[in-house]
Amino acid sequence: MTRLKHIRQQKGLTQQITSNLLDISLRQYQFIEAGKRKPSYEVLCKLEEIFGLSHRELLAQNDGTGEPKCHQA
Repeated sequence: MTRLKHIRQQKGLTQQITSNLLDISLRQYQFIEAGKRKPSYEVLCKLEEIFGLSHRELLAQNDGTGEPKCHQA
């Protein structure tokens, strides 16, 4: 799961509202939020504008707490 869900919930937005803001279908947004589909460049730019965070912060994997999961080599 990406941090996107946690961040969206902190902003008080539903998936439907977020998908409307992005001008994509709810299903498309659900796939992006679940990490099953990568957003287009246009959608990525809109996500950055909506949430005020970089794409790396938005799409980072997490451990369920909303905090990024560190990948150690």
